[in-house]
Amino acid sequence: QTLYISEGMKVVAFDLRTGQQRDVYRAAVPPGMSGLALSPDGRWLAVPADKAVVLVGVDGNGARVTATLPTRVVQMAWAGDGQAVLATTATYPLDSPVFRIDVATGAVAPTGRSGPQAMFSQSSPSPDGSRVVLQVSGGSGARPELFVIDNVAAFLRAAK
Repeated sequence: QTLYISEGMKVVAFDLRTGQQRDVYRAAVPPGMSGLALSPDGRWLAVPADKAVVLVGVDGNGARVTATLPTRVVQMAWAGDGQAVLATTATYPLDSPVFRIDVATGAVAPTGRSGPQAMFSQSSPSPDGSRVVLQVSGGSGARPELFVIDNVAAFLRAAK
């Protein structure tokens, strides 16, 4: 079991069994503390880099910018099938747009809004990709909320 975190300008992997640490990726800009997202198959990390989304293998290889968004990337979560990354951007205090980024093509499509002063805090797709659980943190000390999105593909089609 491995924990991936951002530490300054780099992404670090901690092996929870052995306690060993290794550098995975050195970023050009600080990735941010809550922005990393591990792919459902455990092979890729999505890393925010200001307005860009960088994909990097968990072994540190294959780093590439997959998309550039209009404003700074705040949070990301993988679609359960591993074919896309959902990302919110910084537009506070307005609703934050949510974008779907196809990881194969880099195509970016707006899918909706995350709500006023809200962002993904944690997300967890089901193994088959049919549902996603999002923990959303509200602004101004509001209590976090949990949302379950069933039939994710239909939800994303309807949000277009």
